[in-house]
Amino acid sequence: MSKTLGITYGFYNGRWLGHNTNHLFDLLKDKFSLVDTKVVKIGLLDTQIVIKNNKLLVHDIIGANDLQHLDGVYFANWRNQPEFALALAELMVRNKKPILSEEVLRIVPMSKLGEMVLLSDKNLPLPNSIFMRSKHWLKAIKNGDKLPLKMPFVFKDVNGSMGDNNHLVNSLDQLKGILKNNKDLMFVAQQFIPNTHDFRVVMVDGAPKLVIKRSRTKADTHINNTSQGATGELIAIEDMDPIILDLAKRAAEAAYRPSFSGVDIIQHAETGEYYILEVNKTPQMETGTNTEEKVALLTDFFSKKMGNFNED
Repeated sequence: MSKTLGITYGFYNGRWLGHNTNHLFDLLKDKFSLVDTKVVKIGLLDTQIVIKNNKLLVHDIIGANDLQHLDGVYFANWRNQPEFALALAELMVRNKKPILSEEVLRIVPMSKLGEMVLLSDKNLPLPNSIFMRSKHWLKAIKNGDKLPLKMPFVFKDVNGSMGDNNHLVNSLDQLKGILKNNKDLMFVAQQFIPNTHDFRVVMVDGAPKLVIKRSRTKADTHINNTSQGATGELIAIEDMDPIILDLAKRAAEAAYRPSFSGVDIIQHAETGEYYILEVNKTPQMETGTNTEEKVALLTDFFSKKMGNFNED
């Protein structure tokens, strides 16, 4: 039975080390044809990363293919697009397909893209999310294509923090304006979860130690970040729904951040369902509310760790 091998570059059309990417691609295409294997080129930044119903999907925009059907992937070039590479590598491994090289699986997520990739396929409730270059969003709008999410949806910078560059999109004109004014940024579009507040669960040493209920005070925003003016109320751990605490623990573990992180969880105002929004590597230690309690937690935890190391 014939096979299909994907070969990745940063872009579908581009150059690598001074060579057109077609050079290596054509060499491999000819050789793999001798073993009944079709070779297809994949531009990592010409893919669409999708989290749908908590499952990870990767769609090749240029070739109009869903990449889980590949029989394997060779990551020829990926270092300028590491989290897109991580998404495709995880997709392959989860579908029991080989990759070259496995070092891609060791990429450390530094943005919302990598975090959501690690949280997907873990039976964790996640908002449906789309990661795609601004160029492809603008092209879809120009062509009149159906957008991958229904409005309203949240549209935010994958590297944003403290609620910056976080929008609730209600129209095509609004979306187009955001994209044109931020051409150098990567955005994630996420399903909007109707809500009145969210919870920041601070994880320390693998356990939830502090919970802040964050409630916005303005009617003209969807953002619950305390750095954007929302209020922060400390909630005793014993008063929290155990489901929230369990989700926070599992999410922190899935993102490889159980020692110290802030897990944001929101409840759908109509259905009562919980959704995990993010696993923050640093839970706003010096900003927002309850900084004294957060700093005290970190100080106590790490002082004990250093003591244990010294004793060894």
